[in-house]
Amino acid sequence: MKSDTVLVDFSMTALDYLKSKERNINLGQQDSTRSWQPNITITLADNTVYPFKGYVDFAEPQVDPQTGTFSVRAEMPNPKQVLLPGQFTKVKLLLDVREGALVVPMKAVTIEKGGAYIYTMRKDNAVEKRFIELGPEVGNNVVVERGLAEGEMVVVEGFHKLTPGMKVRVSQSDAEAQDSITATKNEVVGAKENVTGMKDNAKGE
Repeated sequence: MKSDTVLVDFSMTALDYLKSKERNINLGQQDSTRSWQPNITITLADNTVYPFKGYVDFAEPQVDPQTGTFSVRAEMPNPKQVLLPGQFTKVKLLLDVREGALVVPMKAVTIEKGGAYIYTMRKDNAVEKRFIELGPEVGNNVVVERGLAEGEMVVVEGFHKLTPGMKVRVSQSDAEAQDSITATKNEVVGAKENVTGMKDNAKGE
């Protein structure tokens, strides 16, 4: 018999698994204290994103010593039988959501032996070299864990010509080529992609 759900089996690295544990994310277990649950989205062969989300219902409690990965399983709605058993697809697993995370463009960050730093602008238009603690990368942005406050101006272009204390003029005539941005808080989603197969979730009675 056909089922209106399929099981999606995939794997995640031991490092990602440990990071999820650090954030108290227990894959395969519902947590009523969170506003979200670990879930997956999949990309079909035509590169469109499947309109339903699947929810993780099982995670192998031990690592595979040969691959260094954990096995994870999610149940995905399949009301129109679009997904077929044995089909391979690209899976993106939602690992983390940080509400109110402070993010800046990666291109604004310089990394050296002493750590990562950015240039911020003070109210008198002088620039300040600021060391920051980086969090996870999300697309072209990176989370700033410490060292920057919401609303501070961050230099994203031309900072290689600057020295601390130098006064600058901000050019914002072109929205596509701003020299600085304002640090803002956002909802940041951490996700990992994987290619995996599916099997039917039909149950006989």
